[in-house]
Amino acid sequence: MDGSLHLYENLMRLPLFSGLGSEEMSQIIAQTKFQFRRLETGEYFCRQDEKTENLVILNNGKMKVTTHSDDYGCMVEESIVAPYVLSPTTLFGLHQRYLHSYQCETACTFVVLSKNEVFNLFDNYFIFRINWLNIIATQAQKRSLQIWHTPPVDLRQRIIRFFVLHSEKPAGTKVFHIKMERLAREVSDSRLKVSQQLHVLQKDGLIIIQRGIITIDALEKLIQK
Repeated sequence: MDGSLHLYENLMRLPLFSGLGSEEMSQIIAQTKFQFRRLETGEYFCRQDEKTENLVILNNGKMKVTTHSDDYGCMVEESIVAPYVLSPTTLFGLHQRYLHSYQCETACTFVVLSKNEVFNLFDNYFIFRINWLNIIATQAQKRSLQIWHTPPVDLRQRIIRFFVLHSEKPAGTKVFHIKMERLAREVSDSRLKVSQQLHVLQKDGLIIIQRGIITIDALEKLIQK
């Protein structure tokens, strides 16, 4: 009973189930074939580019999310906490592979739904179907709008924009593994000027610079500044 209640509360906190009534949620929990999985600290649920075959919900715990560039020249680490859906937009479509690697920072439990179970939710619950479409549409719109944003002329803002565009969400701690030369190419400026600007950001207490690593304690504070 306690486990069902915990699952009920977590599902209600997810955008996928937003707007569903208590009776509908009780039906979903009673009728849907949920699979449950537990992993210990340090274990990976999946790695970037592995095939996405199920809808996976982090039901309890904290995970490290790692994303790397195609040439492995840049990598960013972030953290997520339950409840959270792992790469929901890659369950269907052309690229049905995980966009990130997910590693447990604590012991984690997961709720897993097969594609058939997701189809059943589509068929039986109109709000669930609308929520899924809204998530996909919102992500597509954000990406389209980003293309047409006026690029910042100021180097500081170009660096911040790089951090934002390469983060899963514009808040929280981020750890970028990137060499100064690569960052300079990404923001179209010299290595010297990029280094100088990063040291200014570090002096302001917004980032920490190490060899090949830039740690941002709170990306939202960097954006606000």
